[in-house]
This record gives sequence, C-alpha cells and structure tokens, in this order.
Amino acid sequence: MWIIHRSQGLTFDHLTFDLTSVTKHGLTYATLLGVHSKEHLHLLSPLLNKNFQVDHFVPNEMFQLRTNAQYKLELLFL
Repeated sequence: MWIIHRSQGLTFDHLTFDLTSVTKHGLTYATLLGVHSKEHLHLLSPLLNKNFQVDHFVPNEMFQLRTNAQYKLELLFL
C-alpha cells in the first residue's frame, strides 16, 4: 500500500483508494488527481461530500485572490 502524502505529484496507471481513511484536508482531491483516468480508479467506499475536506483558510484565500484580481483589472481600464 502506498501512502498518498509521499506520492503527491506522481501519477499512477491504476489506483485503489479507501476513502474511509481520509483524515487530512485536500487528501481526496490530491489522490484523485494521481490517476490517469477514472476507468483505472477503484474506490473501496462511496465518494461522498464529506470525503472532500476543505481547510477553513481556503475560502478566505479565494476571496482575497478574487478581490485582488478585480482591483488589478479595474486599474487596467483607468
């Protein structure tokens, strides 16, 4: 069995994943990115919204990025 934290950035031809073991933010997302196609992904448990944990800092960071981008866009047209 491969540990996902150690495989970030790698891709796999085939991947079997037990979602019940997800305990960290972003782990499901990072794992799903690691397989070449959905046909080669085997889930041992159902894919549910609760499997996608989002760090509470992410929504605030996204808001800041959007605000800064909008401000920069407005400056271009002054």
